[in-house]
Amino acid sequence: PVPGEPFPIGAESPEGPVLVRVNRLKTRELLLLMRAVSSGVGPAMSELDFSEDTEENIGMLVGLLISGMGEAGPQLLDFMAAVVRPVGQDDRDRVRKEMVNPDIDDTLLIVEAIVTQEMPDFERLLGKVQSMMSRVGKAYQTRTPSG
Repeated sequence: PVPGEPFPIGAESPEGPVLVRVNRLKTRELLLLMRAVSSGVGPAMSELDFSEDTEENIGMLVGLLISGMGEAGPQLLDFMAAVVRPVGQDDRDRVRKEMVNPDIDDTLLIVEAIVTQEMPDFERLLGKVQSMMSRVGKAYQTRTPSG
């Protein structure tokens, strides 16, 4: 799906598909994502190089999240339920029901939509964290007596 655009889930449901949208991540959703990632594939995250091609990182992050679902399934479902919202107000209960145990195709679609939408912010935030850690390291070196 195109970032920010609605897309259907629940095609296999007796009620038919329902349109949803992936909300932008805020702190709570980011923490849920971090819990899911650290539970499932934490060490493998170090393989992502956010200074490289965004498309490649999107593919790698989607792959990591999917491969980590065995370890972090409940955490990933909690995260997805927190960011997927119905387009129509009358569809809230339906979407809530779909997100309890989404179809596998829907899960893959939702994970891809989230990662594609949020990758630019992941890259920006990682740059900020790396910059902060560099400053902390320099400050620590200047304040620590040597040898």
